[in-house]
Amino acid sequence: MVLRPSSSTGSAAAAVSAGAPSDASVDAGFARDMSIHHQQAFEMPFIVRDRTSDMAARQLAYDICWRPVQSYADA
Repeated sequence: MVLRPSSSTGSAAAAVSAGAPSDASVDAGFARDMSIHHQQAFEMPFIVRDRTSDMAARQLAYDICWRPVQSYADA
């Protein structure tokens, strides 16, 4: 759920109690679109890794792939 300080309800607590947006809402559509966008961003380094022989590019692709995993492990 997205909290908007400028919402017409006047308070963040009221926005939270309103519940989740419907599947047809702009917020749900945006979340679906961003999910696809992030999946594509995750796949791109693997494509680079598989299609190049440049070791610097392969190392960068590896770092991009594994940095998020390492961040979660460190948390």
